Amino acid sequence: MHGIVPRARDGRISRKAAATLARVAEDTISSWISRGHLTDVVREGREIWLNPVEVIETEYRLHEAERKRLQRLLGAA
Repeated sequence: MHGIVPRARDGRISRKAAATLARVAEDTISSWISRGHLTDVVREGREIWLNPVEVIETEYRLHEAERKRLQRLLGAA
């Protein structure tokens, strides 16, 4: 086969980048993986690669209650 061969991690981000994207600690990302909140995980040796869309969806779902509480306190909703 000629041409570009996709790797398992193409389009994915590291745990550190995921933490930055979701504005949480890297340990939080690890916790989400351990608790099954993040399931689209690719492991290459010691490296972990995550789907950025799943990271954002998980952050939104897990922090939705806090976001709504802050909106009520600030009178934004």
